[in-house]
Amino acid sequence: MCKSLTYTPLVTDRGDYFISMKSMKIDGRKLSFTMPPKDVRIKFSTVIPHTTMESSIYETFISAYLKAATRINMTTVASMPPFSMCFSAKSVGRTPIGPAVPPVDLLLQTEMVKWRIQGRNLMVRVTDEIMCLGIINGGLDAKDSIVLGGYQLEDNLLQFDLGTSMLGFSSSSTTKQTSCSNLKMSFTGTEELL
Repeated sequence: MCKSLTYTPLVTDRGDYFISMKSMKIDGRKLSFTMPPKDVRIKFSTVIPHTTMESSIYETFISAYLKAATRINMTTVASMPPFSMCFSAKSVGRTPIGPAVPPVDLLLQTEMVKWRIQGRNLMVRVTDEIMCLGIINGGLDAKDSIVLGGYQLEDNLLQFDLGTSMLGFSSSSTTKQTSCSNLKMSFTGTEELL
């Protein structure tokens, strides 16, 4: 599995790990943000349960996600805090990697280097009848533009190579019909796994 990792530059700041995002796609369609043209930093956190986005990014994201969900006939229902976009589970199909929902691609240093969030890493089953998009509004005063939370990191192999300041990532291992609990790894000494 390590041979199939994708790599992107890693930045360490105040003991936290970040990667840079150039853009984002939902179901293959690029989003148009009203943010400055600089890169957006994505922080990793196993402490917060779900990914957060600063409000201006989130508003563009959530609007585009609703359009993508509507195109595949997903039925919205009342929100269930902390989630603002929820769907009837009956309107969501199933795949081997979880719910059949529009995937989210974080485009990193080029459009060819992307981190895909999909299926069970994207939707949270709140009740038997309701699934919610597991990405929440981090507010206007968010310290970080985007924080990838534990739920979205689950079953993603991450190799933090501190010696070369690179991050290797797999996107979800569920697309390979495995999970992180099934992996056997060896280390060279300069990397950390999350």
